[in-house]
Amino acid sequence: MFIIVHHDDADTCLSIHADANSRLAAQFGITGDSFPAVSVQETAPGVYTAVCPYLTEALRSGKYTEQQLLEQPLYPDQMVFLIGTFSMDRAEVEEGQCVASSNDGSVVMRMDSGKAQVVAETLTAVIFVMEHIAAAGHPLSTMGEAAKHFIANWESEQYRKSLAGKQ
Repeated sequence: MFIIVHHDDADTCLSIHADANSRLAAQFGITGDSFPAVSVQETAPGVYTAVCPYLTEALRSGKYTEQQLLEQPLYPDQMVFLIGTFSMDRAEVEEGQCVASSNDGSVVMRMDSGKAQVVAETLTAVIFVMEHIAAAGHPLSTMGEAAKHFIANWESEQYRKSLAGKQ
């Protein structure tokens, strides 16, 4: 399910969007400040590590696989920013790639800082949403094949991905 908000006035549109998000979050017992802080730290030129204890612990738990995170998307950002970029338990991180370790929960990215931040936030968001859906006792509903095909071929999402790399 996607929520689309529209209004002729941008501020009103943002207000409606914020209200809808608040109401949805309340159904899961979370608030705007529930989302874990995510940052990236440069560890070598052009190499960034995600700094997010929540993400580290979740990946180290063994509950998440590369296949699950890539092939069972919950929403478009997961496809746009992780497919073709994310992998788990590889020995080396190639240019433009993100590698997570299921052993120590680290997430290492070889890309510019803006894109690294977006990838780390997206990965954290996916896991955060999955965990809160499970904690609420609801079944996880992922995007179907038609939706995945639509998003994979959506020019605006490819453009948005390119913008994230320029930030």
